[in-house]
Amino acid sequence: MSPEIAMSLSLAPGVIPVPGYSLTRLLGRGGFGEVWEAVAPGGVRVAMKFVRVNSHEAGPEERALEIVSNIRHPHLLDIQFAARVEDYLVIAMPLCEKSLWDRLRECREQGLAGLPHDELMGYMDEMASAVDYLNEPRHDAGDGHKVGVQHRDIKPHNIFLVGGSTRLADFGVAKILEGRAGEHTGNMSPHYVAPEVLDGRMCQQTDQYSLAMTYCHLRTGRLPFRGDSISQVIYAHLHQLADLSGLPEPEQRVVTRALAKVPDDRWPNCRAFVRALQAAAPREGVAQAYGAVGPLPMTVSPSRPETFAETRLASSAHQPPLLDSQTQSLYQAQGTTQRADAASPAPAARRGRTRLIGGGVVAVLLGCAAFALLPLLLRPRKDPRPPVAPQPAEARARPAGGEAQAVVPSESTPATPPSRQAEASLKPGQPEPPLAQTDDTPPPAAAGSGSTLPPVAPPSDRVRQSPELASLATPRTPEPEGDLAVKAQGLLKKYCYRCHGVRFEVPGYNVLDHDILVAKRGEEDQPYVVPGKPDESAMWDRIGVEKDMPPSGPKPSDAERALIGRWIEAGATFPTANPIDRPLKGEQDIVVAIRDYLRPLPASDRAFLRFFTIQNLYNNKSVSDDDLRLARAAVAKLINSLSWKTDIAVPKPIDREQTVFAIDLRDVGWDEHDRWNELLSHYPYGLKHDKRQDQATREAAKEVYTLAQTSMPYVRADWFVANASRPPLYHNLLEIPENLHVLEKKLDVDPCADFLRNKLVRAGFATSGVSSQNRLVDRHPASYGAYWKSYDFKKNEGTGNLFRFPLGPVFEGNPFMRQAFEHAGGEIVFNLPNGLQGYVLVDQKDRRIDVGPIEVVGDALKTAGTSAIVPGLSCMACHQLGIVPFKDTVREGLAVAGEAGEKVEMLYPEKPAMDRLIAKDQARYLKALEEATGTFLMQGEDREKSIRDFPESVGAIARAYLKDLGPEDVAAEFGVADPKEMVAMIRANKKLRQLGLAPLLAGAAIKRMDWDSLEGRAISTFQEAAHELGLGTPYRVY
Repeated sequence: MSPEIAMSLSLAPGVIPVPGYSLTRLLGRGGFGEVWEAVAPGGVRVAMKFVRVNSHEAGPEERALEIVSNIRHPHLLDIQFAARVEDYLVIAMPLCEKSLWDRLRECREQGLAGLPHDELMGYMDEMASAVDYLNEPRHDAGDGHKVGVQHRDIKPHNIFLVGGSTRLADFGVAKILEGRAGEHTGNMSPHYVAPEVLDGRMCQQTDQYSLAMTYCHLRTGRLPFRGDSISQVIYAHLHQLADLSGLPEPEQRVVTRALAKVPDDRWPNCRAFVRALQAAAPREGVAQAYGAVGPLPMTVSPSRPETFAETRLASSAHQPPLLDSQTQSLYQAQGTTQRADAASPAPAARRGRTRLIGGGVVAVLLGCAAFALLPLLLRPRKDPRPPVAPQPAEARARPAGGEAQAVVPSESTPATPPSRQAEASLKPGQPEPPLAQTDDTPPPAAAGSGSTLPPVAPPSDRVRQSPELASLATPRTPEPEGDLAVKAQGLLKKYCYRCHGVRFEVPGYNVLDHDILVAKRGEEDQPYVVPGKPDESAMWDRIGVEKDMPPSGPKPSDAERALIGRWIEAGATFPTANPIDRPLKGEQDIVVAIRDYLRPLPASDRAFLRFFTIQNLYNNKSVSDDDLRLARAAVAKLINSLSWKTDIAVPKPIDREQTVFAIDLRDVGWDEHDRWNELLSHYPYGLKHDKRQDQATREAAKEVYTLAQTSMPYVRADWFVANASRPPLYHNLLEIPENLHVLEKKLDVDPCADFLRNKLVRAGFATSGVSSQNRLVDRHPASYGAYWKSYDFKKNEGTGNLFRFPLGPVFEGNPFMRQAFEHAGGEIVFNLPNGLQGYVLVDQKDRRIDVGPIEVVGDALKTAGTSAIVPGLSCMACHQLGIVPFKDTVREGLAVAGEAGEKVEMLYPEKPAMDRLIAKDQARYLKALEEATGTFLMQGEDREKSIRDFPESVGAIARAYLKDLGPEDVAAEFGVADPKEMVAMIRANKKLRQLGLAPLLAGAAIKRMDWDSLEGRAISTFQEAAHELGLGTPYRVY
């Protein structure tokens, strides 16, 4: 998270609350704060949430945001930026156009009670995966511990639709779960809140309750707990049965369990809850009553769903004791078994005393105002647990006689819960926010004793249910975790990595990236790996059950498959990399190598030579030799991808270890327009060494500056790869004009004329690796090969339906305007003179943009740090082999006829013809790629490999660069051999700690964006710290 920003916060259009973000309009206001639309760097529209926090809340909330900001999941809305500004937490997120609350209102306007069942279940499946991913203790807390995160504010308003799928947003009240329960302080929406949160507690099933409330609201158009005031709603959550009469009876039983007052009586997780909902879906027998695939009948006012004022409550309480492990496992196994005292009513005498004393005191103090508080004063006090729905007979039954099964109540659960401060905070005389009451439907009767719930099998039963996992349940001598992890990783690399890590046959799926393995991908039901649960892991389904992977070539043996299964069951950890033993390369080594290279050259050539160094990567013991080769290849690929010259220019290693590379600026056309200084104007690692204390480095540096005729002749390769591949540097260095027509003229491309003269070929398809909407691509002949232009859409209906509107775009002179599609933007891929590719993103008017709209396109690899597509960097990572193959579906599914149909047949070729063009363009690109990078990649045992079989280098190095920095990384960047020595320097130097390096003392990490940012600053944190350590004088070009 960014450090606290000292400023006077005033929210209004035009205000810049944090550097680079300008407010444009207010989107909403509530008890928690405000949400504004803002323009972020690069002209991107974002939503900025300003969450009010008290001083005692700020620390925990900032800690939660620090963790949540790093969480990436296909159905979680990324946090792009977070900072503390006065009494606010400021959070920037992608701007979305529609929430499920908006979708519910649309359905209501159509006369429906709620969302259609099939549509809603798709959203619920996605949300269950996202919520469970948040809740599970898998997220790095920065202190070596893994924690879970509780969202605490799940509701339709915070679930957004992006490209047809959902994204869960609003982590402004996110809370860390360290164990099964924790202290709660902060804001929440009382209409969806779980009872334990009102007690100031939460646990891993808390969000499940809110998700179940959300389901009811979206399914039926009304909430299960209602009242005329907030206090009545709170009372209902705490003591009353949910009104589920609007749901089919099978769904009522499932939802009743999810809404249990006692968290341990709920489903084990949200996915189990949703799977039970799917199993309870209406069948033919109830189709007429409820609609097997449609919405429920209207039961409330058709004008709108049940609404209420946006209200938040603050609560706090001390952390209660945690459940012991025995009790936890028993409750997991028993599922719906109720606590013995859960439904016991309070004795009448105690209730009478409470009424008498409470009523008297209030009458004396407040007079008539007491009537407003009667619901609070009359509540039972002795039994902390409210009545719950009667359970099925099967669940209540106990084993007879000598059977050894028993339910042990939790000894660690307190007899009396903490006081409900949420209710106490409703002061006498304070008006309560109204709650619209749309019907008077009474609470439903409890489920009959004959009802049943889907059983939850204990872990051991789940293993026995899968024959392929039988061997995993057999007692065996435990295999050392390290050995198991090493062997499993070796098998994944042997059998899977080529397709899922090099070629990315499934976008974003890298079997050697642990974060990707355990995250949910795309529209799939399960993560690739669920640690501890092979039978719930998609990877095991393919390797151990279907046994169809890899699809070609040798397959794992039964013993190897069993090892993968044991690895998943043991937690699916990856081995800790062994440090690479390489000698330290100091700054003196770099400047001496450059000096010795420049000395014998003619003076007329020296001024054009510049250098890239991988010294910091070489010094990092966790960076493998293969990674170093990839870094060298990335420099070669990128610098030639930023060149309009005809020939490939391969950077030349100038030292034995190949840590420094020379490039002649004239070979890539950078001698014109001062491209090197353009690069340096963004460079955050610039240090001059002509004033250093050690004479050898000082004298060598002075000579280098004289010979090269510049004070900064070299830059770090990893920074160059991660930053020159994205705007603004990418556009500036490659000279991409703001208007696409200028580029097209340079490449001798006229899209409109090609359309009219049938000189283009095109294809349309429903989904692609970057978009879940329709996409259409055109291929035009161009000066240096091919010019590919995509047309992307925000929605598939209307003029976004390519089957009905295949002859766009709309332009003056188009004879098929009635069949012309209307697009939202597009991507351009074109051949450079050297055979590599350039990339541009444009809006619907062909104006260059710096980032693709997330509602239109997205990057599953998150190469640029988020799922947003960034021109250059994201495109290089995706187009690893050049043009990505595709299959047209428009020609066969055409919905137009006559002249329009004939035009489609001329423009949309059959698959073999299009495949030949794609293969031709791929061959051109791969030939250039091998010429640029083969020297660095095709070495040793990889000498005979095809260039196709190596990972994409630019994206890989950029992703590595953007990761957080631990003590080992910072030591390597400063040229310090021992990380412990680096930590000692920080501990002894107050200035270093003030610069943000203090977390390294505890072994935690710091953010790359805090380390290298020049936003609003003269020099970076790195430069300040380096200067403090006497490593050089900060240098920057303006």
